[in-house]
Amino acid sequence: MSGLVDTWHKYYIQYETHPEVDEFYQEVGLLHAQRMFGQDSFPGDTKFGGEDFNLYRETVGVLIGWSLKHMSFCTQLMKKVPYINPRNIITVPQHFDDKAKYLASALTIDTQAARQALQTLTLTRENKQVHCVAPGNFVAPALIEAGQGRVIFPVWGCTSHPFIFMLNELKRKHRSDWDRAVDMREVLFRRELYELFQSTKFLQNRQKHQYKDWWFDCN
Repeated sequence: MSGLVDTWHKYYIQYETHPEVDEFYQEVGLLHAQRMFGQDSFPGDTKFGGEDFNLYRETVGVLIGWSLKHMSFCTQLMKKVPYINPRNIITVPQHFDDKAKYLASALTIDTQAARQALQTLTLTRENKQVHCVAPGNFVAPALIEAGQGRVIFPVWGCTSHPFIFMLNELKRKHRSDWDRAVDMREVLFRRELYELFQSTKFLQNRQKHQYKDWWFDCN
């Protein structure tokens, strides 16, 4: 990676990536996302705004991978050029449409779906009152609107709690889908709970206490 990165206008960063590097960090990002709180909030095929929850989940993984890759390139540049200020290279502005195109390519989806997924991870003038209303309870976003059509891509927002911000935004943008999905979680919970107690002992105990049929009916 050291040979792929260089300065831009002396104090900033530019680099050419490589398919092997891209593939490695995408896998790392997806694995990292699977360990985060909130990634299993809904089944993958649950719909929000017409798109599967899997899409939003995979988007987080890709953004994490991009963030870790960018940090690695920054580290290599700082080793090569000691006078580089980390604040000038770690968080840089980008065009939102470019970000959507890159995501669409990474996940093999259409650009509109990529835009929709990225919007659930972006702090904007429209949603700032929702996400910034409670002092001390702020969750860093993966993207922050920074002018017309431009965003900044903070590393902390991608690697801390991106799913919490995303879930709050899904609830705000797609309330009817959210309410429907939350209702289904109760059904799934009862089904999974019942599947844990399949032995004869528990079934006999059920009959003994004459539990209500609706509690055990998972169909």
